Amino acid sequence: MMKLLISKKHPFLLLELLVALFLLSTMILPFAYLPIRALHKEYISLQEMQVRRLADLQFSVIKKDLYSQEKKFLAVLSAKGPKKKIELSEPKPFILKLGSSFKKLIIKEYGYTHLQEDNHYLIRILIEIYPENAKTKKRYFIYQLFIKTHNI
Repeated sequence: MMKLLISKKHPFLLLELLVALFLLSTMILPFAYLPIRALHKEYISLQEMQVRRLADLQFSVIKKDLYSQEKKFLAVLSAKGPKKKIELSEPKPFILKLGSSFKKLIIKEYGYTHLQEDNHYLIRILIEIYPENAKTKKRYFIYQLFIKTHNI
C-alpha cells in the first residue's frame, strides 16, 4: 500500500517572518543610525576647522602685506575716527575641498583702527567667509594687531 505524503501547512509562517524581520530591523536601526549621525557631526566639525584654518592663513597673508606694503598699512592707520572700515583687498573666491565635496567660498577682508594714541595703534582685521550661494550665513573672524610706530 502506498502512503501519500501530506505536507503540514503553516498558515502563519509568512506573518511570523514579517514580524521577526520588523523586530530585527527596529533593533538594528539605532546601531546603524548613531554612527552615521556621529560621522555627520564629525564632518561638520571638520568643515568648521577648515574654514577657521583658512581665516588664520588669510590673516597671516594680511599681516605680511601690512608690514611689506606701507601704502596699505598707512591707509589703515590714517583712518579718521575710530572704527572706520577700510577694505584691504577685493573679494577673493576660494574653493574648499573636503572629501569628495567642493564648496566655493568668498573671502572679504576689512581693517580698521580701533585705538589711536600717540604712536600706538590697535588695528582690527575682519575676515568674512561665506559660501557663494547666499543661503547660508557668513562667518566672521576678527583678529587684532597692536602696533607701535617709531618717529624717525
